[in-house]
Amino acid sequence: MSNFWNWYIIVLTFANIAGIVWLLFANSRKRADDKAVADTTGQVWDEDLT
Repeated sequence: MSNFWNWYIIVLTFANIAGIVWLLFANSRKRADDKAVADTTGQVWDEDLT
């Protein structure tokens, strides 16, 4: 196997790993426009058990 193909695979592998790491960090951050309280559907199941 020539030296070119070795470096081609190495660079391609590191580029893929860097892309996956970036994707994980980009999706793990909470956005500023997210609501702190989730919208509810009006169900009161926990309140009417008593």
